[in-house]
Amino acid sequence: MSAAATLPARIRRRRERAPSCRRPTLQAMHCEVLEAIAGGQRLEQLADLLCRRIEELAQFAVCSIVAVDAEHRLRPLAAPSLPPAYAHILDGVEIGPDVGSCGSSAYYGVPVETRDIATDPKWERFRAIPCALGFRACWSNPIRGQDGRVIATFALYYRSGRPPSRLDRRIVTRSVHLCALAMQHEAVLLRLEQANDRLDAALSNVSQGVCFFDGNRNLIMANSRYSEIYGISAGLIRPGQSLPEIVELRYAAGAGPVMPPDNYLQWRETIQVSDRPTDTVVELLNGKTIAIHHRPMPDGGWVSTHEDITERCRAETRIAYLARHDALTGLANRVLFRERLEEALAQAGRGRDCALLCLDLDRFKAVNDTFGHPTGDALLIGTAERLQACVREVDTVTRLGGDEFAVVLAGIEQADDAAEVAQRIVRTLSQPYELHGHPLTIGVSLGIAVTPHDGNSPEALLKHADIALYRAKLDEGSSYRFFEPAMYARPAMVAAG
Repeated sequence: MSAAATLPARIRRRRERAPSCRRPTLQAMHCEVLEAIAGGQRLEQLADLLCRRIEELAQFAVCSIVAVDAEHRLRPLAAPSLPPAYAHILDGVEIGPDVGSCGSSAYYGVPVETRDIATDPKWERFRAIPCALGFRACWSNPIRGQDGRVIATFALYYRSGRPPSRLDRRIVTRSVHLCALAMQHEAVLLRLEQANDRLDAALSNVSQGVCFFDGNRNLIMANSRYSEIYGISAGLIRPGQSLPEIVELRYAAGAGPVMPPDNYLQWRETIQVSDRPTDTVVELLNGKTIAIHHRPMPDGGWVSTHEDITERCRAETRIAYLARHDALTGLANRVLFRERLEEALAQAGRGRDCALLCLDLDRFKAVNDTFGHPTGDALLIGTAERLQACVREVDTVTRLGGDEFAVVLAGIEQADDAAEVAQRIVRTLSQPYELHGHPLTIGVSLGIAVTPHDGNSPEALLKHADIALYRAKLDEGSSYRFFEPAMYARPAMVAAG
């Protein structure tokens, strides 16, 4: 006969049925709820889990957890064994000394024990449902937050008018602590969600593309503007992708840098291994210009912002161009004219000279007055185009203002070269124009100064070419004149006469 068979029948029966009726322990419940908190479950789920496990531990008791909001109003969290109508009655009720056990406990900040719900004045407005369900007693305990404020209540309902048992008190002590942890955890999650929402809103509304990479060089996140800048369809860029995968998407969208992908990735590699911030401007295959600001992070990752500066660069290029060119004709203005004249003078010598031609349009004022400024502007633009066709690429055509132009001839071998250009200009500008439906004919007068005889400085050449121009205008009709020293006296004599 076995040893088990020799045991008294009462003990054998207890052993045989023990495994099937074993209830969960308080420690097991504690561990399960902590694991749920660590797993990121939300407050409503945690409260429901806690209530169900407590009802398994505290036999014949029903559990509820009610939060208290910032306006001191009750907000039911969990009561799995109570009807939803009861939670609806309590929802939004302001705590007070006559608001059942839970409202009173929250109001006074102490445990409140009710032995007879049917007769207790605190329950006058709320007793209908509990009494209909057969509940006679209720024991409610306050749950405090880290600042000491009552943030919830934890209650047990009994079907008999009995006080809480020793086991009940142990359960509630442990459960109040777990509830406080769960609510603190929820508060942290809410703050994180709010911070993430604010971050998402900020990143979604900035003009730059922003992306974060971790220490393993995989993408953590990128805002929508990043995809827009590079023309990548929404959803193709996802967390966990490596930089080479994202660069491949950029090239596929035609927005890769103006260099082979391998070269670009090698360049990016040198930046990533550096612990220094870098700022770079990258030209893309689609013509865009992107400013990339790279900032390393302590874990080996980095954050980078990508700004489309295409329009800014174009504007800056345009501004720089206008600072050195005439806005109407596109010719060099006085600033660029001075630079080019100085360059030509610096290169003069060793069998090469420099010539300066100053010219005025004849009858331009009559055209402007008769046909209006739009036609006059069109005439100036057409004149600029004809002048550029008359000279070499190394020469510079300038609009000095109004109908005054100048031409810098660099590296000529003799004065006859300047005369040949002047003759070409006279012939070309004397050809008829067809502007705004009007046939027009003008003339041109030119004055020429040549190094080294007429000077070796910009001031000397400009002065002497201008004197020669004045003399050419006296000839009436399209013509050109070289500067001669004797011209110093002739203008004064003419003016005196």
